[in-house]
Amino acid sequence: MTALGALASITSGSAARRLNPGMATLADLAMVDAHMDVELAAYDAPDFTERSEAAETGSARSAMLLQDALGFTGGLIDMVAVASVLAVVHPVLLPLLVLSVVPRGLGSVYAARLDHRLHNQTIASRNIKHMMRWHLTTPKLADELRGNSMRPHSHSWYAAVWPRIDSRMVSSAPRYLTVHLIPAAASGVFVVATYGTLAGLVLGGYMAMAAAGTAIVTMRTSTAALSQLVVYGAAMFQHALYLGDYTAFVAEAREKSGPRGEEAVWDALDAVRMRTAVQAFPDGLDTLLARSVWGGHEPSGGQWQRLACGRAFHRKPGLLVRAPRPAFGGAVSGAV
Repeated sequence: MTALGALASITSGSAARRLNPGMATLADLAMVDAHMDVELAAYDAPDFTERSEAAETGSARSAMLLQDALGFTGGLIDMVAVASVLAVVHPVLLPLLVLSVVPRGLGSVYAARLDHRLHNQTIASRNIKHMMRWHLTTPKLADELRGNSMRPHSHSWYAAVWPRIDSRMVSSAPRYLTVHLIPAAASGVFVVATYGTLAGLVLGGYMAMAAAGTAIVTMRTSTAALSQLVVYGAAMFQHALYLGDYTAFVAEAREKSGPRGEEAVWDALDAVRMRTAVQAFPDGLDTLLARSVWGGHEPSGGQWQRLACGRAFHRKPGLLVRAPRPAFGGAVSGAV
């Protein structure tokens, strides 16, 4: 059985390595599509950036969920194995042992909720911190920070963000203490009750000493298996919270996305008489319009102008504004 367990662990690990890249890619592509398809007005929502950041965390945790699921399954298999032994020794011991772990599981779930809430509450502050740190440390702005004497002001901004994050972290410490202390105390009570029951069975003559020794070894093994279930189960629950943010953001972006149809694109190209030219591009509508990119194509100046007008027609705006011809030549059209 040990050999089979090792083989199963190796096989599942290999399968996870094949599945993880595909899962991460699908989740990431869905996030990119959500940002690209959503209407521009959605970016103006005050909490769009925070919800996007939370969804990105969920996307990154999709692969982690699979690894923790493997750990949870391994713990479950171990638990079934030792439970069968413990049930044979004496059926009353297993329920008591399970009860000793249940409070820890509930505490871990509540702690996962606290972590998730704290993460989402500090997203905005952490984004500002990262942005200001980039401004302070990037070589691109080093000369401006010194030449314009902006270092003290920028540094004060950066230093001011930290107390917002630290205050959230410090204020959550008592709750974390309560979440872990109470379940640990409850688990300790059930552990004492389990060993007390075992002692009572032995002293009362209901269990042989050899059977009691077997029960002790089995309880230690089952405690490790139950602990594994709690740890990986709580991790999976936490991943699920972030994946909830991810699925909610993708669904909302899908609702706020504009119409995407190839026929509408061709209609707009027909309006500016560019269908034939686009069909002659190396990859048609999929052609990259930049010669600097590998496989890209550079349209002529007139074609660029027609494409700009075609984009305006594609949006079907209520008003088109044509700017006066600039001094360097060419015309600029835009949609309002």
